[in-house]
Amino acid sequence: MSADLEQFYALKGVSPAQIKLQKHIASGGISDLWLATHESVDAPFVVKYARTPNTPYIYGQFEREYECF
Repeated sequence: MSADLEQFYALKGVSPAQIKLQKHIASGGISDLWLATHESVDAPFVVKYARTPNTPYIYGQFEREYECF
């Protein structure tokens, strides 16, 4: 796991070991969407996973999408 991803999880208080990908939902230009569950949350949620290398451009794309919510 990359240092950036480990830092993100630490900041959000989430361990990737607690996330279980259940079903692939869709694929786009740079990422895949997965239906997932979390050990401590009793609700489904979506995980967006970048298939491309972690570059400033990709990071910026994800950050802008996050800010929209």
